[in-house]
Amino acid sequence: MSWRELSASLSSGTVRRMEVLQASVSGQEYKGREMLSLRLGFTGRVVTAMATCMVSLMVAAPASAKTLLESADTLYSLNLLGFFHLDVGEHLDGADQQNGPPIDTGLQQARMVGHFTSQLGPRISAFMEVEGTATEESNKLRLERIMLKYDIDNDSQIAVGRFHAPVGFWNQHYHHGRWLQTTKDRPLQTDFGGKFLPGHYWGGMYERRFSLSSHTLELDLGFGAGRDSNFSAPALAARVQSDIGFTAQLNLVPPKQLGLGFGGSLWLGDLEAAGRSIDEHILTGHIRYRMSVATLLAELAWVEHDYAGAPGKQQNHAGYIEYNRRLDLLQGRVNPYVRLEYTKIDEDDPVFSGLRSRERRTLGSRYELGAFSAIKLEIRQDRFRNDSQTLTSVQAQYASVFWW
Repeated sequence: MSWRELSASLSSGTVRRMEVLQASVSGQEYKGREMLSLRLGFTGRVVTAMATCMVSLMVAAPASAKTLLESADTLYSLNLLGFFHLDVGEHLDGADQQNGPPIDTGLQQARMVGHFTSQLGPRISAFMEVEGTATEESNKLRLERIMLKYDIDNDSQIAVGRFHAPVGFWNQHYHHGRWLQTTKDRPLQTDFGGKFLPGHYWGGMYERRFSLSSHTLELDLGFGAGRDSNFSAPALAARVQSDIGFTAQLNLVPPKQLGLGFGGSLWLGDLEAAGRSIDEHILTGHIRYRMSVATLLAELAWVEHDYAGAPGKQQNHAGYIEYNRRLDLLQGRVNPYVRLEYTKIDEDDPVFSGLRSRERRTLGSRYELGAFSAIKLEIRQDRFRNDSQTLTSVQAQYASVFWW
């Protein structure tokens, strides 16, 4: 039985978040709600209930009250879904440039991610995501997400905790497990630990699904403490802190996730650095066309900073376009991809003074070792606009998923 079949009765938010698990086996770009056809090594009603609960909670979306009430085994149980990936890389040229960017060679990182889920009642559930990262310099253990949610009905939920900010396509559809995504890394604009778009925030979130004839409209509304991670701004000789943030996202989803879909998001936040107050406004928009064996995805993001008492506003923008297609080669296990992206930073924006304008070209392929593991190999070239520096590197990753 596939996870898609197990989750057929789940509510809207769950169905959207289930695009967190990628249908990599079938070569689809992803795949959460379509879920891949994971063959469970167990049988019976208990496993069905646990898998349904695990998937719905993992993605922090509402599960159908009927489903939960019919499966008593989902109550008061703790489930774990885990991900592991290992990254290596080596530069081909550009390493000796004066004032060039830092270059990671050899072993870059090993990372383990755990999704802990528990159904506390027919309508109340809890979710926690923990990530451990090991590099040559340090070992870190971080709490990435934690939330308590209440299912209002089959189409809506409210939750409180620490979330992935629903800003842009990737933050809502791909999470920390790299096995979920076709490519080795996220686009520059949505990289976790980056500065361009917010990655996490503490607060509350309301989610609802609306049926529109053959399509589905998904709404996310969030309010909380703004960007969760402070970051340095060399031009201000200080760290940038966030006080408050409001976010909204709309997505129009085609039937069975096949066909044309699009959406956008809004972020309004307050920043503070070196005693200066800054209003932050973010707009994103994406379009995705998905076929049975291929996916085309493009997204644009615009970030504006308005400094109190200063004339003018600083505007920054970024975007990417990505295409991947499953080949018939080797029983459909090969999925090549290409991605072109850019980031344009306003040189007069002190908040983003630690960022550089760049272009990145990536050509790679994903190979499915089996139902639960994959390797990815890619060639990447970065070109930094301000000084025309270029860096070419080869990147590789092993990624897997497991549960118990």
